[in-house]
Amino acid sequence: MSTMTHEAGSPRATRFRGLASSVTATALVAAMVTACGSDSSGGPSAEGLITLAMHNPNIKQQDPATYELVQAFNSKNPTMKVKLVGRPMEQHQQQMTIAAQSDTLPEVFWVYNALAKTMTKNGDLLDLGPVLGEKNLKGKFAPHMLSGFKQEGVQYGAPYQALVTGFYYNKSILDKQGIPVPETFGDLLSAVKKLKAKGVVPIAKGANNSSFSVWAFLTMLDRFGYEEKYQAILDKKLSYDNPDFLRLYQHIEELAEAGAFPSNMTTQTYTQAVASFTAGQAAFLDSGVWDAAKIQKSPIGKNVGFWAGPTFSDGVGKQKLVMNAPSAPLVVSAKVKEDPKK
Repeated sequence: MSTMTHEAGSPRATRFRGLASSVTATALVAAMVTACGSDSSGGPSAEGLITLAMHNPNIKQQDPATYELVQAFNSKNPTMKVKLVGRPMEQHQQQMTIAAQSDTLPEVFWVYNALAKTMTKNGDLLDLGPVLGEKNLKGKFAPHMLSGFKQEGVQYGAPYQALVTGFYYNKSILDKQGIPVPETFGDLLSAVKKLKAKGVVPIAKGANNSSFSVWAFLTMLDRFGYEEKYQAILDKKLSYDNPDFLRLYQHIEELAEAGAFPSNMTTQTYTQAVASFTAGQAAFLDSGVWDAAKIQKSPIGKNVGFWAGPTFSDGVGKQKLVMNAPSAPLVVSAKVKEDPKK
């Protein structure tokens, strides 16, 4: 957790082009070199086919970076194909839990880290350590990208993505309203008030049926001392509702009271929020690297930039931070070691 963020090179917002060009590639290769080998249920595959089970029902549309990487892999490896299987998040998690209990896990799959740790304890997952060493892949990862997926000496997973989070912004909307890209929280609050007054949704956000509505706030929390505090909180030596964290949530309340979020935020899904942003209906989108390819290909793609979020005059420690943490892991079923071909 101490390497969740690092100091940004510049406080200014940066263009997002190329943000998602390679973040998934190394992890996919690290996982797929171990397996070869499923039917539509996402269980273990036949010879020459790898099932990659993911947490999106429409991978081509919702995770184009992964989809395109798999197509490229398949075109270059005619005797070893990857089959993508996608389900909604909750259904996917449930299916992987059942598959582990019935010994029918797919070769490679995405999973929340907490479940991956349980699977590792139960012996369900392959140790990727030897594979990463043999294929000289370990050096392609920053150390903290792998250390979070290691338990009792077992490298049970590799990060699905480098988790870069913050705000995408529509430069055309900001320019039309005479609003510069924000740097500080005061800048953001001022921008929100101006956009709201003009009838423009300031920040696209969807919190219905999803936990994925807090991405930019994660880095904000770090700007109020999260990395210095979290261990003490876990050890019950410090309360989560400490004065520093409370100041952040008061700022978020200021945004809400200023009309930063759409009126249908609680009934709108995250996917619908993204769609509203790519349709030019909001100035900002709280999201991350996984949506870069989709946004770049959208009608507004040429006018979109990426911003790591505001600095705070009453924050704690370094303020010019960007999120760069390992996402939930891709893991490999331990059963692949039973088949020499795999």
